[in-house]
Amino acid sequence: MLILDVDGFCHVNRAHGQDAGNAVLREVAEVLRETMRGTDVTGRPGAGAICRP
Repeated sequence: MLILDVDGFCHVNRAHGQDAGNAVLREVAEVLRETMRGTDVTGRPGAGAICRP
């Protein structure tokens, strides 16, 4: 199991809006897709667990 903490994610979300935050998450997902084995699985907990005010 690997748990990632995307440093600065909450700041991006707050300062630039949810669309920018979603773009960051898409980029992270793409990097994971490119580097993980085909049998590995990724997931994300509910948004409330990702960024709290």
